[in-house]
Amino acid sequence: MPHATPALSPEEYDMLLGQRVPCRWGDACGVLLDDTSASGLMRHLRAYHLTPTPHVPWDKRARAHCVWGGATGCGKEMANASLGKHVAAVHLRVRVECPRCHRDVGRAGLLERHLELYCEQRPWP
Repeated sequence: MPHATPALSPEEYDMLLGQRVPCRWGDACGVLLDDTSASGLMRHLRAYHLTPTPHVPWDKRARAHCVWGGATGCGKEMANASLGKHVAAVHLRVRVECPRCHRDVGRAGLLERHLELYCEQRPWP
């Protein structure tokens, strides 16, 4: 088992994910999004754009087309559950840099694994 490194503080995560961007889904609701992580985008999309009516339960496996940037958007079809990750990576180009070795680890969800397994600056057991 690899040696676990301390988790990032909330301030470090805020620094990495602190960009505020307007929502551009469909007709551009314009809400300023303060959490541009995949999960933050997914929370917004689910709450405001992807649940057709209050009586229809959320189905993460249902398919949808990306409409980020306008009514037609990029048009890529995917599962509802993948839309937040797609918008963050493709449209917002949210990238996360390791605060220790400064390598690009792609997204916040991979940072902890990078710190534990791959970071050149990790503490050795």
